[in-house]
Amino acid sequence: MKRAGEAPNISAIARQFKVKRAFVTKWVDWYQSTGGVSDGAVGRPSGLGTQKLGTTRAASLHSQDLDGLATLLNSRKSVKVAFLTGAGISVAAGIPDFRSPGGMYDTLRPDLLTAQDRDRERMMDDPTAVVSKDLFFRNPFPYLELRRPFILGTGDRKWKMTIAHAFQRLCYDKDLLHRVYTQNIDGLDFQANIPRDIVINVHGTMGSVSCEHCKKAYPIEQFRDDVRRNIKDIYNTDPQAPLESSLILCPQCGQP
Repeated sequence: MKRAGEAPNISAIARQFKVKRAFVTKWVDWYQSTGGVSDGAVGRPSGLGTQKLGTTRAASLHSQDLDGLATLLNSRKSVKVAFLTGAGISVAAGIPDFRSPGGMYDTLRPDLLTAQDRDRERMMDDPTAVVSKDLFFRNPFPYLELRRPFILGTGDRKWKMTIAHAFQRLCYDKDLLHRVYTQNIDGLDFQANIPRDIVINVHGTMGSVSCEHCKKAYPIEQFRDDVRRNIKDIYNTDPQAPLESSLILCPQCGQP
C-alpha cells in the first residue's frame, strides 16, 4: 500500500497491470501535468521510492459508482475528464463490434472479395488480415468492399450517437472535457459536435479522409460518391453498384 505523499512504485504498477515500465512512467508524467500532482518530481524509474510528491491533489471519488462520479463532476474542484472509448459505446447505435458473433470478422467471406488466392487464404486463417495496412497498400479492394455499407451508412447518418456520446458533449459544455481517445472509426463522436482537436481517433475515422501518399485531405462527400461509384457491392443491396471494383484515385496526386 502506498502511503500519502509517496511516489508511485512504477515497477509494482507495471507488474500489476502487465504493462511496460515506460508506459507507467509516461502516465504518471501525464497525471502530474493535468493537476493530479502539483509539484515534486516523479523522475525516471530509478530512485522513485525516495522522491516525494506534492501535497496538492486532484479531487477524488468518494464512492466507486455513478453517484460518486456525479458528485465529483459537480464539485468543480479542478476536474478534467478524459474518455477512453471502444466499441461498447457504439453497439447501442446498432453498430456490431468486430469480434463478437455476427460481427465483421465472424461473417467475413473472403471468397466474395477482389483479392488474390493467397490473400483470401490469409483472411480465412486470420480474419483480421482484411484490415491490415500491408494488404490495404497492395490492394485496397477487400477493405473497401467489406466496409462499403459502413462508409456510405456513416455519411447518411444511418447510425445515431448514443447517450455515451451525449455525455461527452455535456462534459464539453460544462468545460470538463480534456480529451476523447477512441478506438472507434464510426465518427459518432463528431455527431456530438465535439471539436475535432479534442478527439483522438487512434484507429482513424470514417469522419474524414486523406491521401496516404500526399497527405492531402480528400473531401469526404466526394470520397463517399467515389466509393458508391467505384466499389462493388458484395452484399447485393445496391442495384446501382458496379459489377467490379475500380481504383479510387486521389484528386491531388493521382495515386490510389
